[in-house]
Amino acid sequence: MGGAVDPGGPTGSRDMAIIVMLARLGVRVGEVAGLTLDDINWREPSLRVVGKGGRVLILPMPVDVGEALVAYLRVRRAEPGERGVFIRSLPPFKALNRAGVTEIIFKHARLAGLEGVYAHRLRHTAATQILAGGGNFRQVQELLGHAGLASSMTYARVDMVPLRPLAPSWGNLP
Repeated sequence: MGGAVDPGGPTGSRDMAIIVMLARLGVRVGEVAGLTLDDINWREPSLRVVGKGGRVLILPMPVDVGEALVAYLRVRRAEPGERGVFIRSLPPFKALNRAGVTEIIFKHARLAGLEGVYAHRLRHTAATQILAGGGNFRQVQELLGHAGLASSMTYARVDMVPLRPLAPSWGNLP
Protein backbone atom coordinates (compact mmCIF):
# COMPACT_ATOMS: atom_id res chain seq x y z
CA MET A 1 0.00 0.00 0.00
CA GLY A 2 1.63 3.23 -1.13
CA GLY A 3 0.22 6.65 -0.50
CA ALA A 4 2.88 8.86 -2.01
CA VAL A 5 1.93 10.90 -5.04
CA ASP A 6 4.24 10.20 -7.98
CA PRO A 7 4.85 13.67 -9.46
CA GLY A 8 6.60 12.19 -12.50
CA GLY A 9 3.96 13.06 -15.09
CA PRO A 10 1.07 15.43 -15.73
CA THR A 11 -1.43 13.59 -13.51
CA GLY A 12 0.91 13.10 -10.56
CA SER A 13 2.27 16.63 -10.65
CA ARG A 14 -1.28 17.98 -10.93
CA ASP A 15 -2.41 15.92 -7.95
CA MET A 16 0.62 17.03 -5.92
CA ALA A 17 -0.03 20.71 -6.68
CA ILE A 18 -3.69 20.35 -5.67
CA ILE A 19 -2.83 18.58 -2.42
CA VAL A 20 -0.17 21.15 -1.51
CA MET A 21 -2.56 24.03 -2.24
CA LEU A 22 -5.35 22.54 -0.16
CA ALA A 23 -3.11 21.65 2.77
CA ARG A 24 -1.06 24.87 2.87
CA LEU A 25 -3.60 27.49 1.84
CA GLY A 26 -6.80 25.99 3.18
CA VAL A 27 -8.63 26.78 -0.05
CA ARG A 28 -11.97 25.19 -0.83
CA VAL A 29 -12.49 22.57 -3.53
CA GLY A 30 -14.45 25.05 -5.63
CA GLU A 31 -11.66 27.60 -5.32
CA VAL A 32 -9.14 25.07 -6.65
CA ALA A 33 -11.45 23.98 -9.45
CA GLY A 34 -12.13 27.61 -10.41
CA LEU A 35 -8.50 28.72 -10.43
CA THR A 36 -7.37 30.09 -13.80
CA LEU A 37 -3.96 30.92 -15.20
CA ASP A 38 -4.91 34.59 -14.85
CA ASP A 39 -5.33 34.14 -11.06
CA ILE A 40 -1.64 33.39 -10.54
CA ASN A 41 0.54 36.42 -9.81
CA TRP A 42 4.16 35.33 -10.04
CA ARG A 43 5.52 38.80 -9.21
CA GLU A 44 3.88 39.11 -5.78
CA PRO A 45 3.71 35.92 -5.52
CA SER A 46 0.03 35.33 -4.80
CA LEU A 47 -3.13 33.58 -5.91
CA ARG A 48 -6.50 35.17 -6.50
CA VAL A 49 -9.35 32.88 -5.49
CA VAL A 50 -13.07 33.44 -5.59
CA GLY A 51 -14.60 32.13 -2.39
CA LYS A 52 -18.09 31.72 -1.01
CA GLY A 53 -20.53 34.36 -2.12
CA GLY A 54 -18.15 35.56 -4.83
CA ARG A 55 -15.76 36.96 -2.23
CA VAL A 56 -12.33 37.55 -3.81
CA LEU A 57 -9.29 36.64 -1.73
CA ILE A 58 -5.67 37.34 -2.56
CA LEU A 59 -3.59 34.65 -0.86
CA PRO A 60 0.17 34.65 -0.48
CA MET A 61 1.83 31.85 -2.41
CA PRO A 62 4.30 29.98 -0.20
CA VAL A 63 7.43 28.64 -1.91
CA ASP A 64 6.25 25.01 -1.77
CA VAL A 65 2.93 25.91 -3.41
CA GLY A 66 4.74 27.88 -6.12
CA GLU A 67 7.18 25.04 -6.76
CA ALA A 68 4.36 22.50 -7.03
CA LEU A 69 2.46 24.76 -9.44
CA VAL A 70 5.53 25.35 -11.62
CA ALA A 71 6.27 21.61 -11.76
CA TYR A 72 2.70 20.94 -12.85
CA LEU A 73 2.38 23.83 -15.31
CA ARG A 74 5.51 22.62 -17.12
CA VAL A 75 3.74 19.36 -18.04
CA ARG A 76 0.10 20.58 -18.08
CA ARG A 77 -1.89 19.33 -21.07
CA ALA A 78 -4.94 21.39 -21.98
CA GLU A 79 -7.25 22.06 -24.89
CA PRO A 80 -6.28 25.19 -26.87
CA GLY A 81 -7.55 28.28 -25.09
CA GLU A 82 -8.30 26.46 -21.81
CA ARG A 83 -7.47 28.87 -18.95
CA GLY A 84 -8.28 26.56 -16.04
CA VAL A 85 -5.17 25.64 -14.10
CA PHE A 86 -6.03 22.08 -13.15
CA ILE A 87 -6.94 19.90 -16.12
CA ARG A 88 -8.62 16.52 -16.41
CA SER A 89 -6.23 13.63 -17.02
CA LEU A 90 -8.36 12.20 -19.84
CA PRO A 91 -9.75 13.91 -22.95
CA PRO A 92 -11.29 16.35 -23.28
CA PHE A 93 -8.46 18.20 -21.50
CA LYS A 94 -10.69 20.78 -19.84
CA ALA A 95 -10.59 22.22 -16.33
CA LEU A 96 -11.35 19.87 -13.48
CA ASN A 97 -14.64 20.43 -11.70
CA ARG A 98 -15.30 20.23 -7.96
CA ALA A 99 -16.06 16.52 -8.10
CA GLY A 100 -12.76 15.86 -9.87
CA VAL A 101 -10.76 17.70 -7.20
CA THR A 102 -12.65 15.87 -4.44
CA GLU A 103 -11.95 12.50 -6.07
CA ILE A 104 -8.21 13.23 -6.30
CA ILE A 105 -7.97 13.82 -2.55
CA PHE A 106 -10.18 10.85 -1.71
CA LYS A 107 -8.10 8.58 -3.99
CA HIS A 108 -4.74 9.58 -2.52
CA ALA A 109 -6.04 9.39 1.06
CA ARG A 110 -7.38 5.89 0.38
CA LEU A 111 -4.04 4.84 -1.15
CA ALA A 112 -2.35 6.10 2.03
CA GLY A 113 -4.70 3.96 4.13
CA LEU A 114 -6.82 6.91 5.28
CA GLU A 115 -10.46 6.02 4.68
CA GLY A 116 -13.08 8.75 4.57
CA VAL A 117 -10.68 11.68 4.20
CA TYR A 118 -11.99 14.34 1.85
CA ALA A 119 -10.58 17.62 0.57
CA HIS A 120 -12.37 19.73 3.18
CA ARG A 121 -10.32 18.01 5.89
CA LEU A 122 -7.19 19.69 4.51
CA ARG A 123 -8.79 23.06 5.23
CA HIS A 124 -8.79 22.08 8.90
CA THR A 125 -5.17 20.98 8.54
CA ALA A 126 -4.12 24.39 7.20
CA ALA A 127 -5.85 26.18 10.08
CA THR A 128 -4.28 23.91 12.69
CA GLN A 129 -0.81 24.40 11.15
CA ILE A 130 -1.14 28.17 11.52
CA LEU A 131 -1.80 27.79 15.24
CA ALA A 132 0.95 25.17 15.66
CA GLY A 133 3.40 27.59 14.02
CA GLY A 134 2.61 30.33 16.53
CA GLY A 135 -0.15 32.05 14.56
CA ASN A 136 -3.46 33.21 15.93
CA PHE A 137 -7.15 32.84 15.10
CA ARG A 138 -7.22 36.17 13.22
CA GLN A 139 -4.58 34.79 10.83
CA VAL A 140 -6.66 31.63 10.41
CA GLN A 141 -9.68 33.83 9.67
CA GLU A 142 -7.78 35.80 7.01
CA LEU A 143 -6.36 32.73 5.28
CA LEU A 144 -9.64 30.84 5.21
CA GLY A 145 -11.60 33.94 4.18
CA HIS A 146 -14.14 33.75 6.97
CA ALA A 147 -16.30 36.77 7.72
CA GLY A 148 -16.38 35.95 11.43
CA LEU A 149 -13.84 34.64 13.90
CA ALA A 150 -16.24 32.02 15.26
CA SER A 151 -16.17 30.10 11.96
CA SER A 152 -12.38 30.03 12.01
CA MET A 153 -12.30 28.68 15.53
CA THR A 154 -14.22 25.57 14.45
CA TYR A 155 -11.55 24.85 11.83
CA ALA A 156 -8.48 25.30 14.02
CA ARG A 157 -8.64 22.88 16.88
CA VAL A 158 -5.74 22.77 19.28
CA ASP A 159 -3.98 19.39 19.53
CA MET A 160 -4.31 18.67 23.25
CA VAL A 161 -1.90 15.70 23.46
CA PRO A 162 1.33 17.77 23.40
CA LEU A 163 -0.21 20.19 25.92
CA ARG A 164 -1.03 17.57 28.57
CA PRO A 165 2.43 17.66 30.23
CA LEU A 166 2.02 21.41 30.72
CA ALA A 167 -1.25 21.06 32.63
CA PRO A 168 -1.09 20.89 36.44
CA SER A 169 -1.76 17.54 38.01
CA TRP A 170 -4.98 17.99 39.97
CA GLY A 171 -4.53 14.58 41.57
CA ASN A 172 -1.72 15.88 43.81
CA LEU A 173 -3.81 18.52 45.56
CA PRO A 174 -3.86 18.44 49.39
